[in-house]
Amino acid sequence: MKKTAVLTALTALALLPGAAMAHPGGHDGMTLGEGLHHLLTEPDHLALLALIATLAGWGGWRAYRARTPR
Repeated sequence: MKKTAVLTALTALALLPGAAMAHPGGHDGMTLGEGLHHLLTEPDHLALLALIATLAGWGGWRAYRARTPR
């Protein structure tokens, strides 16, 4: 897939208000356990964690391939 198509698709997703699935309320006053539970059970945070894990894996793979002789 071309780089411009990927960037266009990601930009469109970022601009969609429904894609965020943000919930009302703040995170003030949470203990560490409550914060971890919240991060691991709320769909909006799970989506962000999945995105971070995907990008980290992709970046690691690219770094590995760059160092491995062909």
